[in-house]
Amino acid sequence: MRAALALFCLLAAPALADGVPQPNMRAELRAEADGVAPGQAVRVGLHLKSDQGWHTYWRNPGDAGSPTEINWTLPPGVAAGPIEWPVPQVIKEGDVVIFGYDGEVLLPSTIRVPATAKPGEAVSLKATVYYVVCREICIPGDAELSLSLPVTATPRRTETWPRQPSVQPGWSARLVQDDKTITLTIDTAGEALSEPRFLPYAPGQVPPDAPQAATRQDKRLVLRLARAPELRQELQRLDGLLIATHIVDGRQEPLAVVVEATR
Repeated sequence: MRAALALFCLLAAPALADGVPQPNMRAELRAEADGVAPGQAVRVGLHLKSDQGWHTYWRNPGDAGSPTEINWTLPPGVAAGPIEWPVPQVIKEGDVVIFGYDGEVLLPSTIRVPATAKPGEAVSLKATVYYVVCREICIPGDAELSLSLPVTATPRRTETWPRQPSVQPGWSARLVQDDKTITLTIDTAGEALSEPRFLPYAPGQVPPDAPQAATRQDKRLVLRLARAPELRQELQRLDGLLIATHIVDGRQEPLAVVVEATR
């Protein structure tokens, strides 16, 4: 963590009920459908809406901050998957670069119910949420949230949420590491990209504020990344998100692809 951590204001934050605001933040649970069928799954999202100019953090927060956490309390047989992180923004504040969400974000998780669940019942979901919201200073907060989902044979989708970035078919990636750099060679299956940037999932691998030199070699994109000074071990793999711009039907469109690079 860099100098921005000195700005942290460790204030005690009160618990937050569903949809009830506290300073700088409002949090609630939302479901993608009006219920869930026995033995099936539904996505439930943590919706965070911070005041103008405030932001929360991605799984790798960058130079400062902390990622949002969700601790679920669920009925027997009900399981929750990890947070399905949306593509973050790259936010620069002075000499600090962070990865996060300015203003509003929906963090989905997949909730699965057992086949023994019966229509007419309800699944009670409870979540303890921990987050950090920042604008010049950073304030940690927590919330106790709940949501009741009816069990129904024919759930109806009520919201359409975008799918999260995934591995692109036909793409592959290799990494080479030396004392100062990590080189990613990504076979993009001929896809031409502009303004590529790699965001590692784990902090402490690539400095968030370091330039990333990109070149093309045949059908491959080569990214030369600075190696973080605190990275001591030799990486066997490097996972993260490649964000870039590509051409779709003659228009420039944003692209986000999961990269799983191996040696």
